[in-house]
Amino acid sequence: MRILTGIQSSGRPHLGNILGAILPAVELSKKSGNESFLFIADLHTLTSLKDGATIRANTLSIAAAWLACGLDTQHTYFYRQSKLAPYHTELLWYLSCVTPFPMLANAHSFKDKSNKLADVNAGLFTYPVLQAADILLYDANLIPVGKDQRQHIEMTRDMAEGINRLNILRQLKEQTNNAPNSLLESLNLLDSKIKSHNYVFLNNDIFINPLEYINLFKDYYKQIELKHRNNAIDYSNNNTTTFNFNLKYAAKIVIEINSNIQKIKNSIKNKDIDSISNSLIIKTIGLIEDTGIILQTYKSFIDNYPIFGSKHTNHGTDINNYDLLNQNEFLLNTIIENSIFVIPEAEISEHVMTIPGIDGQKMSKSLNNYIDIFSDEKDLLKQIKKIVTDATPLEDPKNPDEDITFKLYQLIASPEEVAQMRANYLQGGYGYGHAKQALYEAMLAYFKDAREKFDYYMANPKEIEAKLEEGEARVKPIAEATIQRVREIFQF
Repeated sequence: MRILTGIQSSGRPHLGNILGAILPAVELSKKSGNESFLFIADLHTLTSLKDGATIRANTLSIAAAWLACGLDTQHTYFYRQSKLAPYHTELLWYLSCVTPFPMLANAHSFKDKSNKLADVNAGLFTYPVLQAADILLYDANLIPVGKDQRQHIEMTRDMAEGINRLNILRQLKEQTNNAPNSLLESLNLLDSKIKSHNYVFLNNDIFINPLEYINLFKDYYKQIELKHRNNAIDYSNNNTTTFNFNLKYAAKIVIEINSNIQKIKNSIKNKDIDSISNSLIIKTIGLIEDTGIILQTYKSFIDNYPIFGSKHTNHGTDINNYDLLNQNEFLLNTIIENSIFVIPEAEISEHVMTIPGIDGQKMSKSLNNYIDIFSDEKDLLKQIKKIVTDATPLEDPKNPDEDITFKLYQLIASPEEVAQMRANYLQGGYGYGHAKQALYEAMLAYFKDAREKFDYYMANPKEIEAKLEEGEARVKPIAEATIQRVREIFQF
């Protein structure tokens, strides 16, 4: 399994970066069967930081942090995004051309700053597309992310499926050149309708009115079914089924599309526009496209059914014995063989999702609410003492679940230590100063080895550079192969 994780070079990694991204990625890289890609996303950093010298210094400190946290570069791909920029940016462009504007406009990375558009650059707007390119370029299966990044992984999946569909359609068109004219006309019309989409906007929400597509699908379904009805043989027995299984499945999707559209129409009728979720709209569009692919795929199979039977089954041209298992296996293999990208999954730890900063918000450099575990001991204690608390007196019981110090402590302390601190909070006579001191001591113990290794690598930057260059040389052929696959779709 391929696992990919990146971190921006916007500054020295803080506690949130270490616990939320670096340590989980390092642990995953150590598991048998895993193949890890760990990179420094220095191109992404340009959306907020433009000084090259600062970015380079940050890149070295981030690399030192990865190495200090146990990264084994002999068993992982460790590289800088900028050193593979030609591949990342070329794929960015291909993905941009299949990504609808509303998807990016609804991305958290953009919406959170859209109230101050003067401060938003195009790089920030297309941030999710470059992130998708970072992932898809290396055929990653699993992406460890925080809860706040889940949306971007879903967007990556959508972009990947968009390119995969283009390639499947290209392959299917090549396979259906000899189809009857009536079916080819329907196929071409279906393809043009899918491409046009006829988007409609309401209150910044996008939805599609695909009634014409549904009618088209139904007509198309009937044409194919009628064409073969006279020759249809019901060879159902045991665990087999009739030849029109995929058409029945496509019909079920049409019904689901109808249901989604009815929900949208009811919301419009009741003027409850806010209830039209983007996920429902995007799902509807995806179902429309998937239905088209299923119908087209199935048509390519049954237009030359005897040939299909002899080539892909052990039963020669005897379609009486052609069963569901063979049909499903071939359909699955066809989709896999014609897929350009692996569809990635998000890996979100239930225990470390979003690390709180000293003010309770998500820990972030931009909010200046972070804890730098690589600071010297005196500065580290100062940062911990700034953690915001309430005004509950020392002698009174306190609620540990609402306290920032306790939340951070339970991320790095042992279960026994966490249980003891919880008991101290609840019984009273235990102040926040006591808790902060305990957190400080726990951090020094937990990160003892990492702090020592970090200082070593920062004093020996040539060792960092050598490890990065080695990783970049190893990863380059993989990026080149992916780009070549995508170029073939567009005949570049």
